[in-house]
Amino acid sequence: MRLSINQDAAAGLLFVLFGAAGLWFGRNYPIGSALRMGPGYFPNLLSWLLIGFGLIIGIKGVVSGGQAIEAGAARPVFFILLAFVVFGLLIERAGLLITAVACVLTGAFGGSEFRWREQIVLSMSLAIAVSALFVFGLGLSLPLVPAWD
Repeated sequence: MRLSINQDAAAGLLFVLFGAAGLWFGRNYPIGSALRMGPGYFPNLLSWLLIGFGLIIGIKGVVSGGQAIEAGAARPVFFILLAFVVFGLLIERAGLLITAVACVLTGAFGGSEFRWREQIVLSMSLAIAVSALFVFGLGLSLPLVPAWD
């Protein structure tokens, strides 16, 4: 039996690490009990579930083998992370409609087939749907358009 790091083993390791980080960051929240849940109950439960699933997936990957980890492409990762940064920078200044369009377009640049017309239609449709859901459906107090001070 040869032990190797493959996709399943690496994914299991990441699950365990994220679960451990969740336990670490939530260590000061009171957990409470199943009947009287504290603010740390659900994050603690999810962290332990992540660790459990990570162990199962990781052990399965180590024992049975699997696909080797391929070299990743930096472009998609960069543009998806940049879309999160764009959201953080624009949401308060530009409003939800413009921010949603900007995030979708930024993330789309990471793909291999970028077509302006399709992305404009997609981003505008998603901006309207997101606005309808979060502002009108859930009643969140997010600005839809820029505040012209």
